[in-house]
Amino acid sequence: MKSVFVRVVIVFFGTVLLIGGAPDLQQPLYRPDLIVSNIDFQKVQSGTDSEGKTYWIFNVIIKVKNQGNGNAGAFKVLLERNNGAGGAYQACPTCTIDVPGLGAGKETALPPRQYNNANGMASKFRATADSAGQIGETNEGNNSREEAFFQINMADAGPAIPSLIKCDLTVVSWDFKDVTSAVVSGKTVISFKIQATVKNLGPGPSPTAPLRYQKCDNTKICLYDYYADIPPLASGAQTVVVTDTVTYEVGNPMNYCTVNIDPNHTISETNQFNNSSGWKKIPGTVN
Repeated sequence: MKSVFVRVVIVFFGTVLLIGGAPDLQQPLYRPDLIVSNIDFQKVQSGTDSEGKTYWIFNVIIKVKNQGNGNAGAFKVLLERNNGAGGAYQACPTCTIDVPGLGAGKETALPPRQYNNANGMASKFRATADSAGQIGETNEGNNSREEAFFQINMADAGPAIPSLIKCDLTVVSWDFKDVTSAVVSGKTVISFKIQATVKNLGPGPSPTAPLRYQKCDNTKICLYDYYADIPPLASGAQTVVVTDTVTYEVGNPMNYCTVNIDPNHTISETNQFNNSSGWKKIPGTVN
């Protein structure tokens, strides 16, 4: 009887597997996959030195992309240079760039690093995403990219592009303005405006830029709420913008505010990581 029972159990589970299918052990993991998507060379200056030899000054701009299906936390990018066939890759003291994180499918351009080149020397550059191995990725073997800078003809170079004439937009300060409270249909509603001071810290002028205000919950998950345009700013200039009146219903879990300039990083800046303002609690919130 015992052997018959065992056979029945085996047949039963075999039938279950046939009907329901074997468990899928190959379900995709939500993990990032960081790559260096591009290395650009941006001309700063070229000319002839005191010995009649041509020199170049140029920026190296790295673009990093997260082509995975999961967000990446903070990681580092290392830029190295190899001077000629017999040289070895070397990194400068400021060639490790900190990236605060990168969402799935997102790409970002990192602040430039400046180099020079003379005597017709060919320079090869290597950039490595997640150089410190901080991020668990779906593919750990595709983090590096190499590109070579070669001396080009001055007639084909076009006008020089100074490396340090970019803008740097930041929210210097912001606060709530014209705060009022009223009871509407039995619910307490807070009305206010947001006044923000935006400054261009960079050495170059800034174009028209978007300013975004958002309401956020206790975990700092935010919802889109308001956009405004900041006019062009000269280097060192600042402007004050005041939003239209917005309302908040007391008891709503979205009880914090944040203000960001150029939130989608559509403007090329010397520093892309100082656009956020931090959070402040909405007046009158109780949770």
